[in-house]
Amino acid sequence: MGVDRLDYTKGIRHRLKAYQELLEDKAIAPPDVTLMQVSTPSRERVDAYRHLREEIERTVGSINGEFADIGSPAVHYFYQSYPHAEMARCSWPPTSCW
Repeated sequence: MGVDRLDYTKGIRHRLKAYQELLEDKAIAPPDVTLMQVSTPSRERVDAYRHLREEIERTVGSINGEFADIGSPAVHYFYQSYPHAEMARCSWPPTSCW
């Protein structure tokens, strides 16, 4: 589970790439292992950040398109803010969220 502000410095692209490589190597497989990424909107009016969001969403779509089954995504991606209490509920156990 990743919870980050959408920003170049947060490593979201790298996290998705590493997860994709594990899936490609068959080291892990959904639905046994899924990635949940919450990206809090940041600097939405800046072109570079809009492009970053688009790139991340394309990557999530690509991963889910290749490795997910209907109703069982490989990546759960959320682009919005959530209250701290709700995020704390998601951190343990991971199956109790959404």
